[in-house]
Amino acid sequence: MEYNHEKIKEYWNRYIAGFEKMPDHLEGLDDRILNSWKRSVGRINPYSAPTKLSKDELQKLIEDNETLIKVALPYMIKFYQVAQTATQNVLLADNKGRQLMNVSAENQDLKKLMSKALVENGIDYSEESCGTSSLAVCLHEDSPILLQGYEHYRSLYHDLSCFSAPIHSLGNQQLGSICITGKMENYQPFIMSALIIMIQAIENELRLTQANAVLQNVVDNISQGFILLDSSYNIMQYNAQASKNLEINTDLSKHNLNDFFIDDFSLLPRSSQMTNYTLTKKNHFKIPLSLQFIPLQENSQKDMYLMMMSSFNDLKEETSRKVGYLAKYSFDDIIGESMAINKIK
Repeated sequence: MEYNHEKIKEYWNRYIAGFEKMPDHLEGLDDRILNSWKRSVGRINPYSAPTKLSKDELQKLIEDNETLIKVALPYMIKFYQVAQTATQNVLLADNKGRQLMNVSAENQDLKKLMSKALVENGIDYSEESCGTSSLAVCLHEDSPILLQGYEHYRSLYHDLSCFSAPIHSLGNQQLGSICITGKMENYQPFIMSALIIMIQAIENELRLTQANAVLQNVVDNISQGFILLDSSYNIMQYNAQASKNLEINTDLSKHNLNDFFIDDFSLLPRSSQMTNYTLTKKNHFKIPLSLQFIPLQENSQKDMYLMMMSSFNDLKEETSRKVGYLAKYSFDDIIGESMAINKIK
């Protein structure tokens, strides 16, 4: 829909600044924007400044969105290298429309414009706080949207062109949004394509990060110890049960098995069945295990090994659970101290 500045300005003066009742449809105005106007009018002063989080509130918000910021920020910076523009500002907001991070080109005119429009970390662009904004409509409709000039509810943004798109998680939940904004006359259509590509890249990386976290959660809940090794026995991934079985209290992820044990792992039995085996730590402490050491092959090359393990205590507990009872009595409960009884104990 082509933006008609004079027509939208007239609508804004009549329905936002004025007192006329808004119709169900306005020619040349996106219905999503009109509906946001309707929700905002009478609730938000279009001439006031948006609310801003306190320093402590912003710090907490940044901590809560650490993963989103860590993944999105490099792509926001990359935007300037790809788009080769110094007239657009890129900001990241959480899923409630509060600005987390801002990346701006080294352009004094752009910085003055962003300062005048109060584009700052901690600003709340939600509909409840700001009225109709690009971020607010984007998050409400869960879709990309462009707002220009007088389509914004607040007069503060009438010089701006803002294009926003939501960011989704692995489970398709909104995590936040990115908005590219600048002076209205500097807006170029390619910016929409650049943002959509940026969002797709961010979502792909976030989903991979989340998938790895889900996988780690799954392996941590496996009753057996689990270690994934490369061909040199460097530890690539493991679960908490493996640390418990091996009686190692440090982070294993940056270690080699040979850092802890004197065993020659090339001699470990390769089998699809559990085998009793005793590992010897460097302090010569013995750890008896039920062990499964499985080569994982890719293109006929032994690239990785999967090491599954259980301690004998774990096996006893598991057997008791499967049988359906846990022992209520021990040998100490047998009454008698004669030589015969003690021999039986």
